[in-house]
Amino acid sequence: MTTTSKGIHVYYTLGFVTADQHYNTTYFHGGSNAGFTCWYLMDIDKKWGYVLFTNSEYGEKLGNEVWDYFEREE
Repeated sequence: MTTTSKGIHVYYTLGFVTADQHYNTTYFHGGSNAGFTCWYLMDIDKKWGYVLFTNSEYGEKLGNEVWDYFEREE
């Protein structure tokens, strides 16, 4: 378990990551190799998600920014 700067507990399970509070139905995962990064997120209650593939070492940062964008839209 990890705690974010906003006090959200993040849990790791078999390749999926989930968190507490209002993220307990959200699953996400990122990965990277030299020059390539991927990220996915799905919310099973809201029935939406996204997959992001990049030819960049900054794809995980972009994945977090996309999540932040959708979070503001609630």
